[in-house]
Amino acid sequence: MPNFVLLFSGGSMPTSVAEISLVSGAWTSWFRELGERVVDHGSPFGASWSVGPDGLDHAGTDSGPSGFSIISAPNLTQAVLTAKKCPALQSGSSIEIYELVPVM
Repeated sequence: MPNFVLLFSGGSMPTSVAEISLVSGAWTSWFRELGERVVDHGSPFGASWSVGPDGLDHAGTDSGPSGFSIISAPNLTQAVLTAKKCPALQSGSSIEIYELVPVM
């Protein structure tokens, strides 16, 4: 079964104890529902830096991806349907779905 990266952008982190509990519970339930289809729970992204093809580097921006998870699904359509149930959407994130292509 192919693997897919769910790349989250935007959204907000919970700030109160009550929000943290609610968001944590939603993620736990979603991951539990996916079961063994979770390849990597992923995590939010912190600070970033980028290096261009010319070798020049500079600090990243806040407008880039905010985190990721990796799931397995039979096809892209099913990965999209799974992403539509992801709790990241409740915090204002958008999700891009990428199929990981095996190279070996």
